[in-house]
Amino acid sequence: MLAREGVRCVAAVLPDGKMRHMFFHTNDEAAHAIKQLDARGLSVYFACATFIKQGSRAGANALAARSFWLDIDCGAGKPYASAKEGVRALSAFCTTVALPLPTIISSGNGIHAYWTLTADVEPSLWRKIAQHLRMAAQIEQFEVDNARTTD
Repeated sequence: MLAREGVRCVAAVLPDGKMRHMFFHTNDEAAHAIKQLDARGLSVYFACATFIKQGSRAGANALAARSFWLDIDCGAGKPYASAKEGVRALSAFCTTVALPLPTIISSGNGIHAYWTLTADVEPSLWRKIAQHLRMAAQIEQFEVDNARTTD
């Protein structure tokens, strides 16, 4: 799901609550770090895009992406009471807007949906398509984390 070129970013929440960002040149290096951090009991995240250089995961430093995604919050006080309800809403959304079903990952407090691609997409084209995905969700009243959709 990650672009073939560029720097990968992995983030871990340290015991003091601070987020530490680490950068790697290959998927294997990033995967090895993720396994080590997870074994330490840390919450670990990865950026879905790759970057031009180390040190920043800001959009201006993005090189490419190889997927589109949605973050669907589930649980008490969230748009969907359970992950099961979130998956049902995602399935209905995909049917309505004629999207294939994505890969679904439990995020702990919801679900992440990923539509993986066979080629890297450069940032300006990726943003345009991601904005259309976000607008489709809004039009269909499918509750997603709008900031994450185009992040």
